[in-house]
Amino acid sequence: MTTITTAAARDWLAAGIAETWGWPDLSLRRAPQERAHPGELLAVVSVDGLPRAITRVLPPGRISVTAVESEVAWMQALGADGVVRVPRVLETLTGTAVGVLESPRGARWTAVSLAYEPEIATPPTAPGDAAGLRSLGTLAARLHAHARSWQPPSWFRRPTVELTELAGPTSGVGWEDIGLSTTALNVLGTAQEEALDVVSWAGEASGLVHGDLREAMTGDLLRSFECRWTWWEQDLAGSMSGLEAEIGAPSLAAAWLAGYAEGDGAPLDLRLAGALVMLHRLGLLAGDPDLADGTLDVATRFLRSPTWLVD
Repeated sequence: MTTITTAAARDWLAAGIAETWGWPDLSLRRAPQERAHPGELLAVVSVDGLPRAITRVLPPGRISVTAVESEVAWMQALGADGVVRVPRVLETLTGTAVGVLESPRGARWTAVSLAYEPEIATPPTAPGDAAGLRSLGTLAARLHAHARSWQPPSWFRRPTVELTELAGPTSGVGWEDIGLSTTALNVLGTAQEEALDVVSWAGEASGLVHGDLREAMTGDLLRSFECRWTWWEQDLAGSMSGLEAEIGAPSLAAAWLAGYAEGDGAPLDLRLAGALVMLHRLGLLAGDPDLADGTLDVATRFLRSPTWLVD
């Protein structure tokens, strides 16, 4: 079983959480997730009728316990060093940040419990104006400065983004299969090739980056804490997610970059940023064919100028 959908599944999950964290008489309800991974569950845990925690449960094989512990270590370092407000992790009865829940069939699910906050239980309204993007740029600069100076523990493990994962036949980003016209396929295919070429010259992806700040921030709270080794410019691409086709996209990007400068962010490669935004948009298109027209507009602008995002 790789999903939590039946009453029986919820029963063993509740029992596992109760045993792991020592919470008797608990109840669960599913919290909405804007971008859940397959099989992942975000549950509000109530004890004696009052919300106690938000527990994130990951299916077997999705990610290693060490990788989840690494996410938590990064998040806790951000909070301890005053970079951004982060959720409080509730330790298991054995004093660990990550629990392992075993299903009746012996599958091992990984779980993290955060102290309940309404902001975590409710999907945020992602900012789409210049002020919001400016704020995200400032935050990204602070995160990047922290990542450059922080010494992760020796056991720290997070995935590294590879060029082959961004687009193309090995990436799983199948926008080519959504029924586009030959003309559209040619334009988008050319944009993809040129964007991948720009990224291929960018050097090693060596920055510890969140990558999805626009969906992760609610007020002053960083409500999710995934991170990857990738290019620093990926935080700009993630902050522009869904806004790439807006007429005012360059103005929004300029606001982000202004905020980044205010936060004393290190210089970014604007050609690389434009290429990563193009590739990110193709990933969105793969999941939503209704984005085709806007994605064609983005591709046309990118092909006219590799720095289209800031021109």
